[in-house]
Amino acid sequence: NAVVEALCCGRPVVATNVGGIPELVNEHSGILIPPHDAEKLRTALETALSTEWDPDRIAVTFKRDWAVVAEETFAACCKVLNSDAARKAG
Repeated sequence: NAVVEALCCGRPVVATNVGGIPELVNEHSGILIPPHDAEKLRTALETALSTEWDPDRIAVTFKRDWAVVAEETFAACCKVLNSDAARKAG
């Protein structure tokens, strides 16, 4: 995902406020805009380009090692499997 890659590299993003993106982007790492709003996109891009972002703060927030990623992925899979098993049992 380009948003995650940019954030891991300490680069701010301008992205639409959809899906999981709002969980990644905050006021320190970028700007969220509504989908299909060209005027808000223009304004957000101008703001992002004129803002002094802290690349170290952005990058540190989003860097994770592979062990953490593996644990999070395993936990998510277990949650899905457990909820599916509970749904079938109920």
